Amino acid sequence: MFLRYNGNVAKRAPSDLYFVNAPVDAFFVGLASILCFLYYRYASSQYSQLQISESAILLATTLGWFGSWPHFAATNWRLYQSKENIQAYFLTAVLVPVVVLLAGLACFVFPVSFAPAFIKLFALWSPYHYSSQTFGLALIYFRRADLQLPQTARHFLAAFFASSFLVQYSESEIALGTAMMSGVSYPQLALPAWAPLACKAVMYLAMALLAWQLFPLFRKNRIIPWIALLPLLTQYLWFVHGAKDLSFQLLLPFFHGLQYLLVAWAVEIHKQRSRWLASGKWMAGNLLASALVFFLLPKLLTGGPFRIEFVTVVVLATVSIHHYFVDGVIWKLRHATARSPLFVNIGESK
Repeated sequence: MFLRYNGNVAKRAPSDLYFVNAPVDAFFVGLASILCFLYYRYASSQYSQLQISESAILLATTLGWFGSWPHFAATNWRLYQSKENIQAYFLTAVLVPVVVLLAGLACFVFPVSFAPAFIKLFALWSPYHYSSQTFGLALIYFRRADLQLPQTARHFLAAFFASSFLVQYSESEIALGTAMMSGVSYPQLALPAWAPLACKAVMYLAMALLAWQLFPLFRKNRIIPWIALLPLLTQYLWFVHGAKDLSFQLLLPFFHGLQYLLVAWAVEIHKQRSRWLASGKWMAGNLLASALVFFLLPKLLTGGPFRIEFVTVVVLATVSIHHYFVDGVIWKLRHATARSPLFVNIGESK
């Protein structure tokens, strides 16, 4: 998400560093997840880090309606809201959903042989997608601050995000056997025991090299705004420092959805005359669409040999993988329709 930009950005007022303002941007980008982590790590003493608390289960179930679920609908609305978008992204808008839907249906036809591989793909792609989005947010805030990162610095930044999520993922793939997601067992890669340490070494090296690349900015009296560094802290917390706090990990899809909804909302209401009305319609549409897909559809498909847990995870994997494809094209910043609202403050756009 948001990984490419080929244009020039003019000087902006300080307020334009944010989509809305400092407190709102901070909350959506990472502060909410930081506060949640602190609660489950230090304030909630009923469960250990390797246990999932009842409050986390309740929160994840409830907040899914308002964060992770609607962000899927927001993506599809951005793609399919106009004929021009469908024509511009024809393969993604038409061919990809057909292929992904057929793969989802194949899980019901071959629940033992095909479904585990499909869920495995979902389990691997999800943290990569989360990391790509957070990486993109960091780039956007650097650009909004009129800080042009050298190409090598961008590479080091990308290496940090990639290696940090691989720290957690490699730790989960050391064992030889199977993992479980909502009743579906899928194979593990049986990575060597040194893989997490190697990923962590790459991550810290990338951090050091990035700091070395950014040091000249300080020599030129350029201050790196904290909001541009918040995505890095968020990424580190999600996949390294908080990787084994299972209650916290259960809520990552919600926090990922918060990041996404901030940006998607800013794009949607850009230049809208009645922003409260436009925001209400947009969010209501997202809630309705996501309720139909993630609440009603699994209930309709449940029956016979298929339990609700199996149906739910297959639907989630199918919608998510389609989302990953779509998200990879609709936010490319070389397109003016994405670039313009991503680099203004909504309080000042007309």
